[in-house]
Amino acid sequence: MFKFGPALLGLVIIASPAGALAHELWIDPANFQLDHNDKLVADIKVGQNFKGNRQSYFPENFIRFDIAHGDEIKPVEGRLGDRPAANIDPLGDGLNVLIYQSDVLKVYYKEWAKFVSFAEHKDFKDVETRHVQRGIPKDERFTEVYSRFAKSLIAVDEGNGKDRAFGLETEIVALENPYTGMMDDGLDISVLYRGQPRANAQ
Repeated sequence: MFKFGPALLGLVIIASPAGALAHELWIDPANFQLDHNDKLVADIKVGQNFKGNRQSYFPENFIRFDIAHGDEIKPVEGRLGDRPAANIDPLGDGLNVLIYQSDVLKVYYKEWAKFVSFAEHKDFKDVETRHVQRGIPKDERFTEVYSRFAKSLIAVDEGNGKDRAFGLETEIVALENPYTGMMDDGLDISVLYRGQPRANAQ
């Protein structure tokens, strides 16, 4: 279990385990707290430190883009090229969760030093050893394959409800509701990998 400060509000993010050149992906709602008759409007962004470029609604770029409310889950519907990527009705009063999984993406490395620098930045201490053990050459172009996963928690009216695991390969689950819980000591979360707790990992 980890603690996140109250400034996180309802945003729960996951970048790829080995994202492209340290770029992260997150879902950025225009408003985290809505009245029941408001539209839920949100951008998908790629960048760093919550500064990034807005991504358009292109279904070929994602495997999953859903909205959940309790046990109900529906695909986020949009028109090709829409930006913001989500402009939908919430599923109901309470906690609504946006869920996103990108398609498989690739980065092509030409320089070993750039790969090592990225791996060190992401604290993948054993990546060089694993790379060599797999017989992948250092002096030739090689490919990194990755996916990105993100969630965002949005309150409608009082925002009652709770987050849960939605079956993403890697996922952060809020263990308390950031809109109705006591956030004085931060937000308790669980980090999962393939449905199991992922301990001692960045």
